[in-house]
Amino acid sequence: MDIINGILNSDFSKADEFGKEGIAKYLQKDYHSAIQHLTKALEISPKNIKFLRYRGNAYEDLKEYRYALSDYFKANQIKEHHTNYHSISFCYMQLNERQPAVDACNNALKLKINNKDEYGQTEIKEGIPVCIGIEVLYNNRAVARLKIQDFEGALSDVEKALQINPNYSQAKATKALIETMEGISILSRMTEGSSNYSSGDDINEFKKRIISHANSPANVLPNGLRLRDGMFYEYAKQIISRGRIPYAQIIILAKEYAQKLFKTYLSAPGPGSLDDFNKGVLLYELSCAFSKIYPSLKIEEVFEELINEFIKYSNRQS
Repeated sequence: MDIINGILNSDFSKADEFGKEGIAKYLQKDYHSAIQHLTKALEISPKNIKFLRYRGNAYEDLKEYRYALSDYFKANQIKEHHTNYHSISFCYMQLNERQPAVDACNNALKLKINNKDEYGQTEIKEGIPVCIGIEVLYNNRAVARLKIQDFEGALSDVEKALQINPNYSQAKATKALIETMEGISILSRMTEGSSNYSSGDDINEFKKRIISHANSPANVLPNGLRLRDGMFYEYAKQIISRGRIPYAQIIILAKEYAQKLFKTYLSAPGPGSLDDFNKGVLLYELSCAFSKIYPSLKIEEVFEELINEFIKYSNRQS
């Protein structure tokens, strides 16, 4: 019996040694080495939640989200915890698997609410979260719900986050994003069937149609806000708050943001996706936002720059 105990103790000692080395490598951001050492530790001690969490985080940082999910699920099978579901929701979001992301957020909140002794603020120890603030969980679910176009649920969640922490800047940004994305969805339905831009179109006529629509009464959202008062306004305000930036630099920043719009929200197929005309309308709204914050910028000048950038982008994609 003493011999058996000695062997077992020796094995667990090796697991601990491999695990400590893996954690050290993780903290040094040497994620590949961290995974190698943590895998050796888990071969000896497969139910060690700490090792599973660190290896999952290492996979996550390498964008190996499927492997990360496997480790987080294993950790949950041993002991459910809201931080595991928090990480699971993040991985699903990165994989663009929207409903599973929402489901994971639901589970994280359920555990957090049921375990009132864990109502603490977000806390990171040695590189991994040991507690996530409930306002963060509500904000995360708001973002996940936004992805499935559950605007009402998303807005409800972000309002809860702001009730808990009125100064939570991420929730404020999410709220502006929700209002803007809801507007995009409405705008898409309002102008369904509008023609796209093609290289054969008259560019000036294309711009006139955009400006005419953007300034029409129909382009006001149900809450009375225009799109330029939402996310674009917040973005422009952030840029201008950096100080007096030269005009050329502001235009570069606006173009960079426009490119993000093309590549993310506006280029993906499915509900809420926009045709080229509506993308142009949004660029006009973005131009208005910059002019509203920085009066020396003329709407027409900014729009001219952005629409030309859009046409270049559109031609590259065709």
